[in-house]
Amino acid sequence: MDPNSTSSSIFGVVDYLALLLVLAISTAIGLYHGVCGSRQQTTQEYFLGNREMGPIPVALSILASYMSAITYLGTPAEAYIYGPEFWMISLNCAIVGVVITRTFIPIFYRLQLTSIYEYFDKRFNKAVRMSVVAFSTAFGLLYLGIVIYAPSLALNAVAGISLPLSILTMGLVCTLYTSVGGIKGVIWTDVFQFSAMMLGFFIMIIAGCVQVGGVGKVWQLAAEGNRTRVLDFRIDPRIRHTFFTLVIGGTFQVVFNCGCNQLIVQRFLSCSSEKNAKIAAWLGVGLIGFTQIIAVVTGIVMYAFYAHCDPLTTERITKQDQLIPLFIVDLVGNVPGMSGLLVSCAFSASLSSVSSGMNALAAIAAEDFIKPNFKDIDDKKLTIITKFFSAGCGLFGIVLAFIASVMGDILNSTLLLMGIVSGPVLGVFTLGVFFPWSTSKGVLTGLFVGSICGIGYAVGIQRNPSPTFEPPLFIDGCSAGDVTTINPYTSYMNELNMTSMEHIVQPTDAPFIAGEVSGYNFYSLSYLYISFMAWFICMVVGLAVSFLTGANDPLTVDSELLSPFWESFCCCLPDKLRGKDIRIRNVNLSQSALYVRRTSPKDQNDKFEFENEEKPKSTPIEENV
Repeated sequence: MDPNSTSSSIFGVVDYLALLLVLAISTAIGLYHGVCGSRQQTTQEYFLGNREMGPIPVALSILASYMSAITYLGTPAEAYIYGPEFWMISLNCAIVGVVITRTFIPIFYRLQLTSIYEYFDKRFNKAVRMSVVAFSTAFGLLYLGIVIYAPSLALNAVAGISLPLSILTMGLVCTLYTSVGGIKGVIWTDVFQFSAMMLGFFIMIIAGCVQVGGVGKVWQLAAEGNRTRVLDFRIDPRIRHTFFTLVIGGTFQVVFNCGCNQLIVQRFLSCSSEKNAKIAAWLGVGLIGFTQIIAVVTGIVMYAFYAHCDPLTTERITKQDQLIPLFIVDLVGNVPGMSGLLVSCAFSASLSSVSSGMNALAAIAAEDFIKPNFKDIDDKKLTIITKFFSAGCGLFGIVLAFIASVMGDILNSTLLLMGIVSGPVLGVFTLGVFFPWSTSKGVLTGLFVGSICGIGYAVGIQRNPSPTFEPPLFIDGCSAGDVTTINPYTSYMNELNMTSMEHIVQPTDAPFIAGEVSGYNFYSLSYLYISFMAWFICMVVGLAVSFLTGANDPLTVDSELLSPFWESFCCCLPDKLRGKDIRIRNVNLSQSALYVRRTSPKDQNDKFEFENEEKPKSTPIEENV
């Protein structure tokens, strides 16, 4: 279809049937696991699938839950506007994989947790646990609203269905199959929805390349529009997306999402073994990086398609989040059912995240609120209560979706919100896992100060944004009648190709490098550094307060609650930091494979266990008190 056309196609009967079919399949999978088989009658079945899940479906579920319609709609739009630099966020996959498989999964899996926030009860106290739970729950509910809104916007843009009806349809379908099907229903619908999302990306890439004239033509048009910068090593922290902002700032957000977020970690805990959980983590993180690249490629193909008639400048659409829906209609709108299929992919991407979020919030409610306060509650009754709570979360998410409709672009808003939450929460987990000296007073103070700083800076960025310049968007291929109100900066870029249009406003200065900013102010830093900044503040304040108020003796902290890295790192520390009564163990490894560890970290009798078949008669242990 001609991208210069100003009239968007609307859904036909076949398109609606394709959309309804995808929604029906997702619902059927969830209802099957809720009605057949074990019917999710215990909390272990409902939240963890009796810890019987294999690594491959769990990995696909992790990907589907992480990506959502925010990636399906937001990431291609980001590449369309600014170029392909965002793909560099996938470079942090190796770092993320190492951190979560060597630190968080071993601790959470060996403790046999259902809610990861139970860790804070064991490591600190209930006050820390409930503070982090409250913070994370608020983020989870807001996130539900955004991901419900995203595909509803897509359907509204291409089919003309009212936004409220779209939000209600998507939210109610998801609420139904998630509250009934439990974690097994969520994981297997995620597998289906991931397949639908990837199918949508590949159809758009292939069909777009064919329409434009091949891969070479796509790259040529992208180069002409200054959208071929794939690596950006500028160290200016004000530039929104560079190698450093995406790898440093992005790493903290991805580590939080995959290692300290109930929504994702709950899937690791459903695996049949710790080994399978680690396999699922590596596969899931790798697939996340791959999908981010595919989404960016889709955005570049979309730019080539609209290279000479930008729909934002001509006001065919009003938000960049509507680019993908419009692209779908213009690209395959003349093929019956194809628009419905591709828009349903956006629904599938969102359904996976909403269902995962609802199940995670229900697990938090059961394990962190109900069980601690009603210790004698029957497990079957608790399962029924949590199913109703899961449904309530879905309904509340629908309400928040209407609020999300007044926010800015989806990707930026979500990453900004994620940055506010991920930094402080990751900071608290880091203090607990890596720093045995940290105390409850320290981590609570660090969480509070880090959160306030993150929220304050995020609000400041929104209210006092630094001027950010974009590569050109052209309309030289549009007819004069297609152009209405034109953005001043975009119009300046267009003047280079449309000199006959006398009404264009010309700003005095407009650099051509994507994401570059001019001038300095307190809020000039890239929004991706919010997470790192909040994490760093939480860490520094938490450790400072811990030492000022009386740091823990490391030997009083259960080794099961510390990262395996700690044991390796401990030998490099001075005796004063390792503990007041630390022992220097000189074990002759050539004579026996002796492994010494404390049987009970809080045992005042200071006993040790020798993990070989027979305790050696004499072991050269030199005490240094």
